[in-house]
Amino acid sequence: MMLFKLLNLRTRAVKSFLTERRPEKILNFFVGVGVSIFFITLGYWFFEYIFNYLQKLGDVGNLLMGKVMALAFFAVMILLFVSNLLTGISTVYRSKESMQLYALPIGYRDIFLLKSIDSYVYSTWAFAVLGFPMIAAYGNINSFQIWHYAGIVLLAFVPFTLIPSALSSLILLLYFRFARKADPKKFALVVGTLMAGAVYIYLKYSAPDKLSLYTYQDWRILNDYLSGMALSSSAVFPSKWLSSCIYAITEGNILRSGIYSLSMLSTAVFLWQINIQLSNRLYSIAWQNAFSKVSSGAHIPKFSTFIAAPFKSKFIPLPNRVKNLIYKDVAIFFRDSAQWGQFSILIGLMLVYLFNLRFFPANLADPFWKSVVAFANFAFTGFVLATLAVRFVFPTISMEGKAFWALRAAPVKPSMIFWEKFAVSFVLFAVLAELLALISSRMLGLTPLMSALNYSGTLILSLTLTGLAVGLGAVYPDFAEQNPSKIASGAGGMLAAILSLVYVCVVVIMTAYPTHLYTKFLTSGEEINQQAMIISFAGIIFISIIAFSLPVLFGLKKLKRLEI
Repeated sequence: MMLFKLLNLRTRAVKSFLTERRPEKILNFFVGVGVSIFFITLGYWFFEYIFNYLQKLGDVGNLLMGKVMALAFFAVMILLFVSNLLTGISTVYRSKESMQLYALPIGYRDIFLLKSIDSYVYSTWAFAVLGFPMIAAYGNINSFQIWHYAGIVLLAFVPFTLIPSALSSLILLLYFRFARKADPKKFALVVGTLMAGAVYIYLKYSAPDKLSLYTYQDWRILNDYLSGMALSSSAVFPSKWLSSCIYAITEGNILRSGIYSLSMLSTAVFLWQINIQLSNRLYSIAWQNAFSKVSSGAHIPKFSTFIAAPFKSKFIPLPNRVKNLIYKDVAIFFRDSAQWGQFSILIGLMLVYLFNLRFFPANLADPFWKSVVAFANFAFTGFVLATLAVRFVFPTISMEGKAFWALRAAPVKPSMIFWEKFAVSFVLFAVLAELLALISSRMLGLTPLMSALNYSGTLILSLTLTGLAVGLGAVYPDFAEQNPSKIASGAGGMLAAILSLVYVCVVVIMTAYPTHLYTKFLTSGEEINQQAMIISFAGIIFISIIAFSLPVLFGLKKLKRLEI
C-alpha cells in the first residue's frame, strides 16, 4: 500500500508539472512532442520502405522480414540492458531522493521498487520510440487491426522491456551489496569491456559472410547468409520471442502468439520477483555502500590526471588562462563516470557500425551502389554527430554549476569561456568524425573524389553542430542541475536537438542532388550540370553559416549579460 501511495504522489507531481503554465515548461513539452513525432515518423517511413521491399520478394522476403525484426529487437534488448544499468547507478543508488525516502517510515522494498520504476521509465521511453514505428510499419504491411497493436504493446513489448530492466537491476543490487569498494567508474569500465568483448565475439564468429548483391537468387548462398544470423535469432533471447509473437499474429496463429507473450510475461515477473525478495535483505546495505562511496569525497582518477596533464604543457602555444580552463574541463569530464561512461557506449556503437561494414561487399563494381552507400554513410555520420552534440556539448556551460560565479570573478572574459568550450568540443568532434569518415570510406572502397567530399562535409557538420550546441547551451543554461542527461533533456536541449536534426536533414537533402548527378555521370556518362552542383554546395555553406553564427552570437550576448 505504501508503494501505491508513493506512486500516487508521483502521478500528482507529473500532473502538476504538465499543468504548470510556465513558458519554459510549455516550450519543453511541445519540443519534446515534436522530437518524438519526428523520430516516430522517420522510423515508420524507414521500416515501411524496408518491409514493402521485402514483401515483394515473396517467401524469401517474409523470411528476411522475420530476421530483420529479430535482429532489430536483439539490438534494442542490448541497448535497454546497458541503458538500465547506467541509469540505475544514479537513480536507484546515488539519488538524493533515496536519502530523503530513508528518513521516512518506508520499507526498503518500497524504496527499491519506487526508484527502480523511475530508472525503468527513464531508460526505456526513448527505445520505445524506436520500437513502436517498426511494429506499426510491420502491422500496416500485414493489415493488423487496432486490437492487434494494443495486444502487442501491452502483452508483448512491455514485458519484453521489463526483462533487461530486471536483469540490470539484479546485477546492480548484487554488485553494490558485495563490493567492498563500490566504485561506479570501475564497474562501468568492467561492464563496457565485457560488452565490447561480447559484441566482438558475436560479430567475429556469428555474423554472416558478405552477401553479394548479384547472387541473391542462389538459395544456398542466401541460406548460408541467414544461418550466420543464428545468434540474434536464437530462441534463448526474448528478442526472438517478441519477433515470433508478432509473426504468429501475421499467420493468424493467436495461440502460438499467446504462448510467446506468456513466456515474456512470466520471465519478467520471475526476474522482478527475485529482485523484490532480495531487496528486503540486500538493498539497505547496497545503498549504504554506494552512498558512503559518494560521501567520502571526490576521488580524482589517475588516468584523468594523466590525460589532462598535456594541456598544461608549456609547449602548447596558448595563454595560461586558456590552458587552465581546458585542463579543468578535461579532468572534470573523466571524473564523472556518467559522462564518460555514456560517451564510451556511443563510441562502442560507432565501432560496432564500423565493424559491421566489413560484411558489406566493398568490391562492388556498380558505381550506383557505391554512391548510394557513400551518401548513406555521410547521413549516418551527420545524425551521430547531432546526437553527440546535444548530449555532450550542449551541457558544457551548464555543468559549471553554481561555481560559474568564480569564473566570472576571475580575470577571464565570458567570450574566452565560450570559445574555450567551443574549441575543446570541436577538436574532439572533428577528430572523432574524421576518423569515422576515413575508416568507413576505406572499408567501403569509395573513390578518392567521394572520400574527399565525405571528409569535407563531415568537417562542416562538426563545426556547425558544435557552434549550434555551445551557443544554445549559453542561451539556455541550467546551473542548478548537475546531471548532464537532464540538462540535455530540458527545453533548451530539446530545441538544440530539433535544430540539429533539421540542419542535418537539410544538408543531407541538399547533398542528395549532387550525389544523384555524379551517379548518373558514372553510370550513363551523362554530363554533370556544374551550375546545379555549385548552387547545391553554396546552399550547404550558406545554411551552415546561418546555423553556426546565429546561436553563437546569441550565446555570446547572453553569456556576457548572465548573472548568478
